[in-house]
Parts: sequence; structure tokens; C-alpha cells
Amino acid sequence: MNQDIFEIGQLIYTVRKLNSHTQVEFSKKLGVVQSTISKVEKGFFEDVPFSLVSNISKIFNVPIHQFQNGRLQLLDDTNLKNIIPEKYTLNGTICGSEVLSMLNEAQKNSEKDCFRKLGIKKQYFCIDDLKFNEKFLKDFNKYFSVQKTREYQVSSEGVQASI
Repeated sequence: MNQDIFEIGQLIYTVRKLNSHTQVEFSKKLGVVQSTISKVEKGFFEDVPFSLVSNISKIFNVPIHQFQNGRLQLLDDTNLKNIIPEKYTLNGTICGSEVLSMLNEAQKNSEKDCFRKLGIKKQYFCIDDLKFNEKFLKDFNKYFSVQKTREYQVSSEGVQASI
């Protein structure tokens, strides 16, 4: 399991996207103005009002402790295609934390748009048990040369870098 802890704004952004809402639609459901959602998602609030988190928890069926833990756990019927291209998650076996490590390494090595090129936002890695498939790995290897001779492959121990 990925041990990264995400900010509450990133979690709220992900909950909104999982439910296919714009900021305006989301804010109306929660009884706040759109600018509040925008500021929360961008991390402009030091302390997000508990009433807002509580309402999100109730309306969108997200246990409140997940916001405190900085990680989201998906329900079995969660539709990921709202946030991650289905071609990358269908029958996925590759742990999301390994994918995040690969993307972070690519980003460090001057691939600043690596998340955008693959159609994935970093915030979405706040979801536990996120799984990717080999199509993702092929596209990653095609788009990015983390090191000129490194390529990632799936092995019995997970994703391995080959040289």
C-alpha cells in the first residue's frame, strides 16, 4: 500500500471527480459557493471547516476517517473511468504506489508533463488499492525514458526496472 498522505483538498478534488461533478455542481450539493470548493481543492485553507468535510462524508458516502488519514478507499462499485483512462485500469495488477514512484521519477528527470501526457492527475493516487495494467506500462515506456536505458516490466515481485 502506498504510504503517501494527501492533503484534504486533494481528497475532496478526487471525491468530486469520482462523482463526475463540476465545482459548481459539487458546491450546490454541499450548500457552499463554488469559490469555497476551489480554494479548498487548491489548499488555500489551513483548516477546512468540519461541517464541509462532514457533509461530503454523508452525501458521497466517504467515511470521515479517510479524510483524517489522507487516503481514500474505494467501494467495489466505484467507477474509476471518471478519473483515470479505463485502458490503464481494466484488469489491472500493478500497484498504484509503484506507478506513482515511476511517474515521480520521470518527473524528477525533466518529464514535467508526465502525469498530463498519460491523462492522470497526481491527486488520484490518494486512492488505496489503485491498480494499473500492462497497457499503462507500455505507454509509460513509450512516452518517457526515465533513464535512457531503463524500461519497466511486470514481474512476480511487481514492477521492475530493466536495464
